[in-house]
Amino acid sequence: MPVENFAIADVVMGIVIIVSAAFGLMRGLAREVLSLVIWVAALLLGIAFADSVAGVLGLDLSVGLQTAIGFAIVFVAVLVGGALAQRFLGGLVESTGLTGTDRTLGLVFGTVRGAAVVLVALILLRPFAESRDWWSESLIAPPLLTFENEVMELFDLVMDAVSGPAEPQPVGLDAGVSTAFAPRAGPQPVASMKQTRRLLPGGWRRLAANRRDFGR
Repeated sequence: MPVENFAIADVVMGIVIIVSAAFGLMRGLAREVLSLVIWVAALLLGIAFADSVAGVLGLDLSVGLQTAIGFAIVFVAVLVGGALAQRFLGGLVESTGLTGTDRTLGLVFGTVRGAAVVLVALILLRPFAESRDWWSESLIAPPLLTFENEVMELFDLVMDAVSGPAEPQPVGLDAGVSTAFAPRAGPQPVASMKQTRRLLPGGWRRLAANRRDFGR
């Protein structure tokens, strides 16, 4: 087995995990967990309230651009509020004298987070890299990919919680008639954030499966 084939990929994955662990050690568990919660909350709240904020703004722009601006406003607002909360929590931890324990637990958390980031990257790269030598010869990828199904199920659960179950698509106007021949009333509006979310659950999962089948 040529060392150079798998060493580079494994070194990159190892560096990601080590850097994440180092940040966890320096910042401590409390700040790291709060930081993760803030980013996830900013993303989910941005998706959930983008349309509402866009409607309040009432800008004379396309639907897609209004939604993007609404998402950005909510996202940044949550991050700013979270930064203030992090400063308060950091001072609270230092005042309790638990800095050493907090940093040790932060190291563990950072290591797990780094491994999770690498795992998600491997899942996304699988359709394109599964046939490469470094993929089959990697020492880090196989143990991480044992958690692939759990990550995909968690992703689907999160998307369903945010957007609700995907709505069934119409198959035709009546029996044997395709909607491709249905008359259109006019230009179709740009999809809003809510409409776009309904296409996401499980979609990239099916795409990855199709790519894998095609490559075999």
